[in-house]
Amino acid sequence: MHVLALQPSSVFPYFAIVSNTDIDTGTEAVDTFADTIADGCTWQYVVKKSTSLRSGTIQAVWEAAGNTVQYAESSTPDLGDTSDLTFTVDINANSVRLLATAASDDWSVKAIRFMTT
Repeated sequence: MHVLALQPSSVFPYFAIVSNTDIDTGTEAVDTFADTIADGCTWQYVVKKSTSLRSGTIQAVWEAAGNTVQYAESSTPDLGDTSDLTFTVDINANSVRLLATAASDDWSVKAIRFMTT
């Protein structure tokens, strides 16, 4: 997992580029951050394996004290077949996590995270 956080600005005060470019069978983190720094976020992502691609958006909102999360995903139709890779959002050890679960090896996820406070 890689996170490139940019300096806060008046336009995007909570903005980061995140990725995990070697997701293998099982569940791996794409992004992790403290659950107290915002109330929600949106990830714009691209999933890729060889010639199979999908682009989409995941929106999440959470209540840190209760460790509760709600999220929704919308995406383009696949180029090829990306059904082997799915996303979940949870809170674990006071951190919000964007998780990718793969049924096969060698997936790449690159995303931009926008936080909402």
